[in-house]
Amino acid sequence: MLNISFTDKYILVLQTKKNLIGSESIIASSKKTIPPGLVEKGTIQQKDEFVKMLDNACQTAYPKSIRDNRMRIVISDDSVLVTRFKIHPSEKNSNFSKVIIEKAKENLNIETDKYENFYKIIDESDELIEILYTAIQRDTIYEIIKMMNNINKKVDFISTVSFAIYEIIKLIIKPNETILYTEYDNNNKLYYFFDSYGVINIQKKTADLKNQDSDIIDYINNIRSENEIKIDKIIIGGESAIETNTDEVMGKIEIPIYKLNDILEKILRTGKLNFDSGGISLNFFGASLGVLLQAKNKQSINFCTTNITKDKDVLKKSKNIGSEKIISSQDSETVNNSNTVIESRSDNMYSNDPIIEYKKSGIGEFIKNKLIVVVSIVTVAVLLIVINILKVNRVNISLPSFIGGPSITPSPTLVPSSTPTPTIDSSLKRSDLNILIENGTEKNGYAKETSDYLKDKGYNKISVSNADKNDYKMTIIRIKDKSKKYIPLLISDLDSKFNTQNVENLAEDNKYDLVVILGIQ
Repeated sequence: MLNISFTDKYILVLQTKKNLIGSESIIASSKKTIPPGLVEKGTIQQKDEFVKMLDNACQTAYPKSIRDNRMRIVISDDSVLVTRFKIHPSEKNSNFSKVIIEKAKENLNIETDKYENFYKIIDESDELIEILYTAIQRDTIYEIIKMMNNINKKVDFISTVSFAIYEIIKLIIKPNETILYTEYDNNNKLYYFFDSYGVINIQKKTADLKNQDSDIIDYINNIRSENEIKIDKIIIGGESAIETNTDEVMGKIEIPIYKLNDILEKILRTGKLNFDSGGISLNFFGASLGVLLQAKNKQSINFCTTNITKDKDVLKKSKNIGSEKIISSQDSETVNNSNTVIESRSDNMYSNDPIIEYKKSGIGEFIKNKLIVVVSIVTVAVLLIVINILKVNRVNISLPSFIGGPSITPSPTLVPSSTPTPTIDSSLKRSDLNILIENGTEKNGYAKETSDYLKDKGYNKISVSNADKNDYKMTIIRIKDKSKKYIPLLISDLDSKFNTQNVENLAEDNKYDLVVILGIQ
């Protein structure tokens, strides 16, 4: 299964594979820089070129190329509307769906028939019912599925950045807390506000990657001056996490700040998921890992409620809708008269109701879950009987590692940790690499010093020069696709010298195999 996310600047791919007991493990990953104009404001402008980029990302994945025709995909929040509103319990009647639709129209000033509409009751009392409402443009879903269908790939799950990141946030957020998640995307700083129920608000501000620290400080101070919202924690992902000096910012705004990398490492360890990214920072893989977690959660929102048949260019209900109550947004005589909520179906009927409520499904899911439980109990019982028999005969045996394994749900403690060391190919020769070291700081002789250090390690094809500027905060490693097999070796050699998390692609026509731009860290 492919787990794909993309921004205006990058495309990220994870490949997962199911084992014998149905759980998934991460077996390959890739990160590619998207050329300017290919994706703008989260919308794919050049579909053919995007497909080529995706194919290239799969072909050059680490540690091996990716071949898979099924996918989960995370798209931008630009096509999504999220709002919350309250209604009186007396309105929760046979026309409850219609009440929510009308309230959404009033709040967002939209025509809901152009959207797939979703809602969730997040609070209910005798005085009020609070609704979390989400809508996504139907054309957005249609175009994504159609584009992938054209290259014989099946889309099983569609999410957005905010919902994928929330799947990570909810593992650490406490009741009544508000967490701000922020990342940088192609001259824009994105700010996502979450509480324990989900996304509250999304804001986009023009920003400069060189001034990440001051951007965050100014933004927080503006929020405080306007008394908009109280922030309890800040999490920084993407390029922002690499460029931001969290200690300096935390000292000025007095709010705990964490890098997404540290949280993801803890979650992966807790869930016993091994992920060797080949030296690429986990800060970039938040959405891709988030949608992987979403797929494990039967109550999580899946925007892929529609599918395209191979013989007709029409929308149909997907077979894998999930375990929620489903209602879609087309008009029909039934909808016009009653607006009733119907149960999800496993057939390919295209339902004609106005909104989708996310709840556990009925008898079908119940029977399925009961069957899984019964099979599991029988399997464990048989193993225990075999173990007892072997103990009587004094034969030593160890239980398989999957029995009694921990789940991914415990809330991890936010403690920074080091990236797992990738496996190093012993056949690689350091002397084969042609390297350029560029000094991106004001430190005199830094490139020469690093060159001498690498020569002592066995690298002998090294050139030095000054970078295009002298204020790089973080060291950047750029490497050609054909040389990516050297990444584990390079990290092993350089990790003690400076931060090696920021790895990018180097153009194939560059005369060097590797370019290291030295930063302050």
